[in-house]
Amino acid sequence: MGIADLFRPKYRHSDVRVRSEAVRALTNDDAAILVQVARTDRDIGIRRLAIEKIHEADVLADIAAAETERSLRDYAGERAAELWQDIACGGDNADAAGAALTGIIKLGDQHALVEVAGHAALPAIRKRAFGELRDPRALAELAKGDAAQDLRLAAVARIDDGDVLRALAI
Repeated sequence: MGIADLFRPKYRHSDVRVRSEAVRALTNDDAAILVQVARTDRDIGIRRLAIEKIHEADVLADIAAAETERSLRDYAGERAAELWQDIACGGDNADAAGAALTGIIKLGDQHALVEVAGHAALPAIRKRAFGELRDPRALAELAKGDAAQDLRLAAVARIDDGDVLRALAI
């Protein structure tokens, strides 16, 4: 511990263990600090802890877009997609669901699109999510899922990869 650590907040301490404890103690009220730590801390584990505690999909998507470390980029993107997926699938607020679906499309998360296409409460959101599915494996996942029969048949009809069709048939 250096002398400068006495004047710094704990989340900026030179000791990784102290920073880790400080980040674990942060709450939703400390969202700005969590975002700063997620973007700037030199330790991947500390940045992951901060990403874990952030509950705003837009912020997580921005972190994912700017992150150079692949594992953190993927983790932040997955968390953003999960949050947006919950909004897109639930409720009757078409504006919020549409904005959430736009976020998922921007991320390019095919798994989240499959979930929205199969389980969104609003038909327009389901249709738009289905239209955005591009990956044959994601279409196969939708075809094997518990979505409506007509949606599953449409998914199979859009699969253009022979290996994926063969795996689906088996």
